Amino acid sequence: MRPALVCLSILLSLAPGVSGQERPPGRDLVVKSVEQLRNVLSRAGPGDRILMAPGRYRGGLFRDGLTGVTIRSQDPMRPAALVGGTNAIQLSNARDVVLEDFICMDQTGNGINIDDGGSFDTPSTNITIRRVLIRNLPSGNCDGIKF
Repeated sequence: MRPALVCLSILLSLAPGVSGQERPPGRDLVVKSVEQLRNVLSRAGPGDRILMAPGRYRGGLFRDGLTGVTIRSQDPMRPAALVGGTNAIQLSNARDVVLEDFICMDQTGNGINIDDGGSFDTPSTNITIRRVLIRNLPSGNCDGIKF
């Protein structure tokens, strides 16, 4: 084998993702508007952290199949607020998701809704919720956190 091909083979074997190695670490995705939040939520992947800048974001967020993502306030001392919507956020078929350091308020249904998307075959699993404040929900069958 030629020396150049040997070097190329060694370099390719060391490159992430080429030889079956793990995906590189996720990205910190900072959002400052609900439009940015919806866009980033729709494309976030394993290892990504969605960081909401301080402020208010319209609730009613939804994502199916979210995996390995953290959604949190960029500054926990000035937590972002998801305001209004039927749910602040609904996740279906989610796995390994962390929700932390934000506020859900004034929803007309549930604060956070996490479900299986209508199929017992794909339940949401390994969901962590830390330091999330849920307030001002209507009375009746409206849950702060609904699994």
